[in-house]
Amino acid sequence: MATLVDLKRWDSDIQEILNRPVIENAAVFYGSSTIRIWGQERLEKDMAPMKVLCHGFGGSTAEEALYYYNTLVKPYNPRALVWYEGDNDMCCGYAPADAAALSQRVFEWARTDFPGLPIVIIPTKDCPAKHIFLPQIDIYNAHLKAFAAVNDDIQVIDIHDLLYDGDGELRTDIFEEDGVHYNDKGYAELAALVRPALETVMEDRWI
Repeated sequence: MATLVDLKRWDSDIQEILNRPVIENAAVFYGSSTIRIWGQERLEKDMAPMKVLCHGFGGSTAEEALYYYNTLVKPYNPRALVWYEGDNDMCCGYAPADAAALSQRVFEWARTDFPGLPIVIIPTKDCPAKHIFLPQIDIYNAHLKAFAAVNDDIQVIDIHDLLYDGDGELRTDIFEEDGVHYNDKGYAELAALVRPALETVMEDRWI
């Protein structure tokens, strides 16, 4: 599988994360700009009292998340991993199956390093600016759902009703003007879906 991006292109984002205070035993939210823009402060409020870390960077791909796993996940002794990647993989030319395989390697590494680690997958979203990639996104998401179906420690949340209205039309009111990223309303609704899933797997794991 060929590397299709410069794996060092988000070094400034990585350094910014590494400059933050270290919090161990937290749920690590890991992935691309959908996680990055969520932000540490808002994420803490949305998930309180659970301890969380916002380790989203750049407009990353699954391969870059794999590359930085030993920097941004493993040293933090996570209590859970919340994953979001996929938007940029399709734009950068990764086949859905390849992006899924790279994602699964992250999950496998994490489960090896932290046996029993709960993993919560946020599916890659359909959005106005990247709607053309929906067929590939659907395939990528299907691969992740199939992987989760045979692993009890991995779950995929359902974001269909977040993205589509009652007529099945893609919502625009939850996105910024760029048509890619969630706005405040979108993040509030996403948090309402992620929080109960994370609470279920974390139970009394946070300290």
